Amino acid sequence: MKKNKTIIVLKEKHSDRYIDAGEGLDDRENLEKISAKIIKERIREKFWYTPEDVKEAKEAIKNKNALGWLRKRSGYEYEGFELQTLEIL
Repeated sequence: MKKNKTIIVLKEKHSDRYIDAGEGLDDRENLEKISAKIIKERIREKFWYTPEDVKEAKEAIKNKNALGWLRKRSGYEYEGFELQTLEIL
């Protein structure tokens, strides 16, 4: 029997992204790592963030609060995110 996977559905302004969250998604530490990766990707690609936003985002990552920062951005570039189970047949 195959194991189901958990994915993060990142709801952005213009589309949704489906991110393989790996195992242990119930673990706050894993959610924090994934949130930091999402933010770092956006900073590298120079998406939407002002210099002040970048400063705040980097501080949030440093303080292990990337997940909180993503939640705070709800209503800006992110509409939010949810966890879903991907059924493996």
